[in-house]
Amino acid sequence: MANATISWTTPGTGISGVAVNANITIQFTSQVRPGRGVIELRDLDTKTVVETFDVQGSNRLTLSTAPQPGVSTLTIDPTSTLRVGGRYTVSIPGGTYVDLGMGGWPYGNVTGSTVINFTVAATDTVAPVVVTAPTQKISTDANLSVRFDEPVALGNGNITLYEGSPSSGRIIETFAANSPRVTVSGSTITLDPAASLGKYKTYSLSFASGAVKDLAGNAYSGTVTF
Repeated sequence: MANATISWTTPGTGISGVAVNANITIQFTSQVRPGRGVIELRDLDTKTVVETFDVQGSNRLTLSTAPQPGVSTLTIDPTSTLRVGGRYTVSIPGGTYVDLGMGGWPYGNVTGSTVINFTVAATDTVAPVVVTAPTQKISTDANLSVRFDEPVALGNGNITLYEGSPSSGRIIETFAANSPRVTVSGSTITLDPAASLGKYKTYSLSFASGAVKDLAGNAYSGTVTF
């Protein structure tokens, strides 16, 4: 029986035009489990390590048998968006994953080391994504903070606070993007409601398209509920 190897990766090595928020996917030739070591994401232009992923404990790594039973697929989800036009490399040392032999017992280390080189698209066309919304346990007079997956700026349009959902709830307050009650710091938008919120109630923030944009001008449009 031969040790497992890596059969394909997405993006493939040498690929350009990769999205700034892309995940890296690796499929093995059989089922594996975490071994020991770290996977490294490095920026080739700045010669810096962007992020390391400990195969035994990182919550940015997902190992599954989808989409093909009998083999394992690893998904790497970098914490931050990648740099527009940047060149990156992902290093997966041998031994970071262990091949499972007959009956699911450890058989041997995944053979060899794999390096994936790719280039991010020169133009960012991906809208920002909400990664942290206000929690359900905030105090009634607290500010409301929404964090995105990349730095953002205020544009034009409204952000509307509803009690309940936008479709069936009532409007509590409407914030123009240029309102002094709306501030931005890096990837976080903070709103300061004029009135206190009620206890044990559900609220929603609805962002009109263009009220919040990333630094490349891609608009966010959506609703967060808390």
